[in-house]
Amino acid sequence: MSVPHTPGPWRVSGDEVPECWIIENGEGDFIAQCEDRRGFVSLDGIVNARLIAAAPELLEALTVLADNIEHAFPALASLGPLTAARAAIAKATGAA
Repeated sequence: MSVPHTPGPWRVSGDEVPECWIIENGEGDFIAQCEDRRGFVSLDGIVNARLIAAAPELLEALTVLADNIEHAFPALASLGPLTAARAAIAKATGAA
């Protein structure tokens, strides 16, 4: 089942309270919190928070890019990178 994600843009909140890296949308609604498995914020948590916050824009850009390539160069639709892009889009949207 595909359910739409919370619309972006998302941002990382936590610079003012470094132990609490929160991903929120433009209206301040909570999306996620990144911690390590012990419940502490670590460098991994910070970089993961940044990646998660960029997800809506990455998904949109990848979708537009894949659509444009397939439209302009239909013969490329079965090439590995475009197939991988479509698989990532499907995973992100729940279509996989």
